[in-house]
Amino acid sequence: MLIFARSKISAANLVSQFEAQQVKKRYLAVVRGWAPQEGVIDQPLQDLNGVSKNARTTFRCLGRCALPVPMGRYPQARYSLIEAQPETGRMHQIRRHFKFLSHPLVGDVRYGKGEHNRLFRDRFGLNRLLLHAWNIKIDHPQSGEPLQFTAPLDNELGSVFTELGWTTPEA
Repeated sequence: MLIFARSKISAANLVSQFEAQQVKKRYLAVVRGWAPQEGVIDQPLQDLNGVSKNARTTFRCLGRCALPVPMGRYPQARYSLIEAQPETGRMHQIRRHFKFLSHPLVGDVRYGKGEHNRLFRDRFGLNRLLLHAWNIKIDHPQSGEPLQFTAPLDNELGSVFTELGWTTPEA
């Protein structure tokens, strides 16, 4: 999901909303394992210069499933559908925070597990990160009116969610 401003003044207003952490972003992600029902990940992350910066993500589990495929020491492969709301905007924040919880995102070649990525590629034809920028709330840069935008799942990801028995929450 992208937001474009049509003037420098509007762009500056949107930037200040992001900097003040007034923008509310919601993502859908598929993670390995059965994640907790809800939680807050308050774990600093290093930027590209190695400087630690505060980072906070709240989340809730929307669904769980198990596939009848042995995976490591487990007799089945387990997955959770997560709604994540980053309160800060650090690079790869959601991906890094869920790796920290030992629930990496499926399809994440940098922070995830290859065996899970292969399972989703072979079984569902998905060869991508299972992270979807789903909903964003901002204030209109000129009128201040609250605006909300929702991006539906594409057919590929939507069919996987359906096959796993998951539905997306209401905006």
